Amino acid sequence: MLKTTRARILAVCASIVVFSLAVNTYLNYTIANNANESSIEDTLDSVTTSHSLAISDWVASKIQMISSMNDWVLTHEDPIPLFKQMVSAGKFLNVYMGYADGTAKFADPGGIPPDYNPTIRPWYKQAVQMGKPVATTPYIDMVTNKLVVSFVSPVVSGSSVKGVLGSDVTMENVIANVRSINPTPASFGVLIDKSGVIIAHPDENLTLKNIADIAPGIVLSELLTAQHPVTVEMNGAERMVRASPIAGTDWYILVALDRAEAKAGMRSQ
Repeated sequence: MLKTTRARILAVCASIVVFSLAVNTYLNYTIANNANESSIEDTLDSVTTSHSLAISDWVASKIQMISSMNDWVLTHEDPIPLFKQMVSAGKFLNVYMGYADGTAKFADPGGIPPDYNPTIRPWYKQAVQMGKPVATTPYIDMVTNKLVVSFVSPVVSGSSVKGVLGSDVTMENVIANVRSINPTPASFGVLIDKSGVIIAHPDENLTLKNIADIAPGIVLSELLTAQHPVTVEMNGAERMVRASPIAGTDWYILVALDRAEAKAGMRSQ
């Protein structure tokens, strides 16, 4: 076939050109792909961090407002006027104090039974057990039918627990924050607690369900501690998921980036 020197030289040159083009294409794609992966990770880190900080600030402000009343309730027999002011200032549904003797005082006592004993309530026990201000597990309020969270703080004098201050507030602002997460059209945010219970999701029907319902193969412990995005199948599509904790709670914000949309540029290349 290659009987002449000229033909052999042409064949070698052609081979060198093809090989060079192949190597160049591979290197270009590799560099571009690495840059794309880095960009995706930076985007996820930026989005999760910003929303995590916003929700953490909201939590911190509510806890600070409740904790600020500790000294007052120890020195005043009737804290109800202050409770009512706090309801207005902090946009709480209710502010109250459960005392260690089993009595309680509410800014709005409507619907509270006469034999109400705060010391047996989960919020009271949780605050005493933790020994610090905490956010309870969110729940659906029976009166408003809205998702509500309670911020509670133990009131201590010396080494004695005098009671627990508490407040109820809707999570409408937090839910709106989570629903605003959409770095790409098919991507979204989810707020969960450490056990995987969904607190906020674009689909309100998933509220208080478990994240495993939409991501059956998820390994929650790995996702919540991962330092890089984890690929998870959600609702039949692959998502690149990044988790970030919410300070002052056991909640985590997840940003689920649609993998197909994130990789669209590389597929075109």
